[in-house]
Amino acid sequence: MDHHDRQLTLSPDDFWGRKLACLEGIPLDILHLFADHLSVQDLVALSTASQSLRYLLSDPGVWRKCYTRTGFLLPPGPHDWQSASYLVDVLLRAEKLYSVWPSSSSCPEILHTRSMSFGCDVTFSVLLGRWLLVAEGSTLVCYDSRRSDIPNSVKTLFDDGANRPILRVFSVGSVGEDGVLAFAVLLFNDSFTIAKILMDQGEPSTIQTVLTSKPIIVGRLG
Repeated sequence: MDHHDRQLTLSPDDFWGRKLACLEGIPLDILHLFADHLSVQDLVALSTASQSLRYLLSDPGVWRKCYTRTGFLLPPGPHDWQSASYLVDVLLRAEKLYSVWPSSSSCPEILHTRSMSFGCDVTFSVLLGRWLLVAEGSTLVCYDSRRSDIPNSVKTLFDDGANRPILRVFSVGSVGEDGVLAFAVLLFNDSFTIAKILMDQGEPSTIQTVLTSKPIIVGRLG
């Protein structure tokens, strides 16, 4: 049996295994050029082909280039502090949105709107695109925007009781295998509080203080 015959007897696994081994030996700069012609989903699929490719494609530089070349609707970035896993997550969501709502299509029809009235000193933040965290005075409450009766979905998450008005509220959250992980930052006049938002059956129920800064004393120099 000659060399040509031996090649014909290779199993499919052996054939693609050798192809994959050749791909893993590509220099990183060449891999970057190759990645420029792949979609986000294709890059993710490639990273699962082997442990070596997963390691090579864990380089944030690959995903930063992908972030800048796509025409998707994306938050500001990429930044040096954003990890590869974070960029991949944002890009996958943006690509999914683009697939169902391409930029060439018209704006979606607004089927209905809802309105709520608040005082002029209210500050708010939207958590995970669903829950509306509203700070009015020294109280932080939560509304569920998916409820048809939004005003009746109100829950009190925090009440300072010290008559310290909350100037701003910020929130961040993610959904993983272990459920929802969410945090809020409450900014007061002379300090701030970082709190974990505790969930009950998938909905915010209260907050647990993680860190409270010392009072910030502002004085005159000289």
